Amino acid sequence: MSSHLRLPPTLLDLVLARATARLDCLTSHSVRRNYLYASTARRLLHQNAYATEPPSVQYVPENAPHKYASREQTHSRDRTMLSAGMISRHRSALSQLEDRVKELKELAAIEEPISDVPAYTEAELLSVYEDLLAIPASERDGPDTVQGREDTLVLQRIVNQLFELDDPSSVPSGIRNQYNVALSRLREIVQALQVTQTPILPDRTSSGKPTSVAVEIMKVEEWSSLVRICVQEQDGPAAEEVLDLMKRAGAVPPDESVSEVMALYANVGDVLNTERFLKKFAGPKPAEAQRDLHIKSYLKVASPDEMPTTALSLLHAYEARALPAPQRSYTRVIGFLLTVRSAAAEAHAWDLFAHMRYPGSPAQPERALDLWTEMTIDKRIAPTATAYSAVILACARSGTHEYVHEAFRLAKEMLDAHRDAYGQSAFHPDRAMYRALLEGAKRVGDLAKTRWILAEMVSAGRSVDGAGLDEAVVVDEEIMMHVFHAYAAYRPPFKRSATVIVDKEPPPPNESATTERQSPSENDVPCEQAPVAAAEAQGEGEQAGPIVADTRSTYYDGMPQGGGADFDLYKRFYHVSLTPRLLNSYLSVHYAHSSFDTWTHLFRTLFAELGVPRIARSYVEALERCAVTRRGPERALALKFAEEIWPGWQSAEESWLRRDMSDMAQTVDARLVERAHAAMIRILSLNGKVRRAVEHLRSFIQCYPPGVVKAARAVDSTVEIPDDTVPPFLTFPELEILHHRLVAESDRAGIRFLKWVCMSYEGALRRRRDDTLHARPVPNAAPVPV
Repeated sequence: MSSHLRLPPTLLDLVLARATARLDCLTSHSVRRNYLYASTARRLLHQNAYATEPPSVQYVPENAPHKYASREQTHSRDRTMLSAGMISRHRSALSQLEDRVKELKELAAIEEPISDVPAYTEAELLSVYEDLLAIPASERDGPDTVQGREDTLVLQRIVNQLFELDDPSSVPSGIRNQYNVALSRLREIVQALQVTQTPILPDRTSSGKPTSVAVEIMKVEEWSSLVRICVQEQDGPAAEEVLDLMKRAGAVPPDESVSEVMALYANVGDVLNTERFLKKFAGPKPAEAQRDLHIKSYLKVASPDEMPTTALSLLHAYEARALPAPQRSYTRVIGFLLTVRSAAAEAHAWDLFAHMRYPGSPAQPERALDLWTEMTIDKRIAPTATAYSAVILACARSGTHEYVHEAFRLAKEMLDAHRDAYGQSAFHPDRAMYRALLEGAKRVGDLAKTRWILAEMVSAGRSVDGAGLDEAVVVDEEIMMHVFHAYAAYRPPFKRSATVIVDKEPPPPNESATTERQSPSENDVPCEQAPVAAAEAQGEGEQAGPIVADTRSTYYDGMPQGGGADFDLYKRFYHVSLTPRLLNSYLSVHYAHSSFDTWTHLFRTLFAELGVPRIARSYVEALERCAVTRRGPERALALKFAEEIWPGWQSAEESWLRRDMSDMAQTVDARLVERAHAAMIRILSLNGKVRRAVEHLRSFIQCYPPGVVKAARAVDSTVEIPDDTVPPFLTFPELEILHHRLVAESDRAGIRFLKWVCMSYEGALRRRRDDTLHARPVPNAAPVPV
């Protein structure tokens, strides 16, 4: 017999006991009745035996009467005891079997498979995947779900309680009819309570005003169930009435119930009812879910072929009120913009992606990565090449090694993680991705990666020659600016073998200065080779050298004739235009790595030779380079050079003050004015010209008094943008060197003047900030209600 058919031992004992009882008890019905009586007496005697002392044995005399009767009683007692023992064994086996079955049932309940016990309820799982599945409330809380069945039972209980004294036949059937009659009865009860409520005495309240005693008609859970029933039936007016009765009854509607009703209007794009309901039930500070539904309602009515300007305005309006919408709102708007299929919409989408709910703030790689994870993993939205470029740029602009490394990791994932069965990548590196990677490499001074990216771009441009592919991967002015900035930020490592031990005394300062002015040092390089010198000093100058050296000859001599390396190089850098921005970037390399004579000579001649005009930033960056010269004769030369180029800056500043429309005036802004004057004051202070530095500061105060900074700008009610209208001002960090020189000379009057200047500008900025925060927004042409 297999183990699956083996009977328990207790069951076998029961079968044997019953069989024996049937064989031994083939007597009359009276005998079987005696068995029962005897077994009962036997059980009682057996129980009493434990409670009392055993009785003493009594002997009957031989001449006692009824001796035969006594013998018959003895035999009868023996038979009764035998039968009682059999039945007792039978009942004992039955009790043991029942106990064993009970234990088996308990064990089976304990050992129930874990997979049969759900870790989450169905309602909880649906709430988790609500955003992913986009399930309407009517389906999510339908009658077939667990929540729907519970709500139906609650509705029946409410109806039974409200119509307890009425005829049961008067209560209609059907969910819609039941909640309608329940609302009718609740309306009567609330009206009666409002009429009969007696105000409390004023001295019994903390505010001194009479208040009413709130009477609980139903529990909050019951009100919420009634709301869900109305939402399930798509009955918005009834759901609103439930919330209204709830408020009139003294209960506070939960945010979840308010959002469920609001979703009825938002899901169908009913903007008017959405905003009416939001104003009535959400208050001045709606919850995140309600703000998201508000924006969703505008997206529902937006045309799929046009920019959702109203939704964007509403999104920024919430930001201006310090109530930013949740991330899923940004995901909705970005997704909608990407479906418009226009260049402007795509630009808005990725601008909003980098915006990350805080306009004008610096790069926020953490938020960008969070949004990227939500988009690609949580929402399972397939990333595009533009999306990859946007998140790579957000990480690259952080300027930290950690996030720059993450930017390169994302670029590798973009090219390697999306391949088809033939190994072909779904994405191809474009100019936006290369530009973002260069942004990160230059900020950390990673020259090796910069040169590798430039070589890849040149190779990509060569691979599309005559292939008819996208020719966006070209080296242009912006790309070369990033390359030059990377050279400027590069810091060559120290090499002990390159050091020179000097045994003799250094020459006198005048002689050293004369020698330096007469002949450049051996480490100086021509202007066209300066970017390469920083890398070639470490053995890295194989590829980038010709780029800078031959580009100038190309533009001077025109396009090379015929083929060869020169013609190929010309094609690769054909799109690089010589602009003031590019030349300023090129000069920044010399500011960082060349000698004073080299970069000053280059500044005087480069623009004129190439026929490119200087801009305001050209003067400012040269002045700032003069302000960081080392101690020694170079400082005097820097002062002389600063005084030489200062009139050029003054001309640009005066044009900006006159609001001229010239090209030079358009390149000036308030921040550049601050940088130029701060650099000049620092140059004068470092050269011991303290009186001139103080007079320069006085002239700055006269031109840009603190009272002008104090005036706040008009506030836009639609979008929060950085305040770029602040006039020029100076703070203590820009004037710290002057302060040190005044302290060294014990010039108390100058110290008091400098302190007054710093405190005045700081107070004006504080006043401007406070006035801006409390200013009333300027009404827009088409205001968006919030």
